[in-house]
Amino acid sequence: MAVTLQNEKYWREKRSNTFHGRDIFAPVAAHLSLGVPMSELGPPLAEVMTYRWAIPISDRDGIQGWIVHIDRFGNLISNIPSDLIRETIGNSNFRIYVGNTILHNIDTSFGSVHDGEPVAYIGSSDKLEIAINKGNAKEMLGVEKGAQISIFIQK
Repeated sequence: MAVTLQNEKYWREKRSNTFHGRDIFAPVAAHLSLGVPMSELGPPLAEVMTYRWAIPISDRDGIQGWIVHIDRFGNLISNIPSDLIRETIGNSNFRIYVGNTILHNIDTSFGSVHDGEPVAYIGSSDKLEIAINKGNAKEMLGVEKGAQISIFIQK
């Protein structure tokens, strides 16, 4: 069962327009844990939509993944976790293909490249991300959510 959280009685009294995790979801979860029936939180949803993203695929040639999020700065967040990169790529030479660009390494920060250049790095979600130092990777690389990102081992 899923409901629309409409009963403000179970929300934080003072709310912001942008911090629903703190102001709505956390208080509702606390009330649920204390035994408040879900039906009191709001009307049931007629339909629940789920999104399914394929998991990254790896083999002896490399890794195939997808861009699953683009943040407000235009940084491209993939579904490729750092441990899969370590396990599959190891110390091999590789190339990362995304949008209209090719990257040859994974750096530790934006400062590893000049302004306006693309950089691959492991972001705070422990996934491979692509950005442009002082730029917008979505726009500059012509990439949308769902785009393919590939890491090929160079043999």
